[in-house]
Amino acid sequence: MTTTKVYPFETVEEQRARIEYEDALISAYVPESDTMTREEALALANERDLQAAMALRDDVITLENLQIAISRSRT
Repeated sequence: MTTTKVYPFETVEEQRARIEYEDALISAYVPESDTMTREEALALANERDLQAAMALRDDVITLENLQIAISRSRT
């Protein structure tokens, strides 16, 4: 996982920040990243991050619905 995309419109600081963010994302979501390319690991990390966000959204909706039901049952 040594190659990194370079975007010509990025400043050096922006590029470092993006790479740091991508590395953190890969580290958090793809423990098996040493067996794949950086691009593959990043794609998988993004997919897993999206799945986690969707699960969290579902949990929030469930909690909100539960709060509404409790509120209605008290009135």
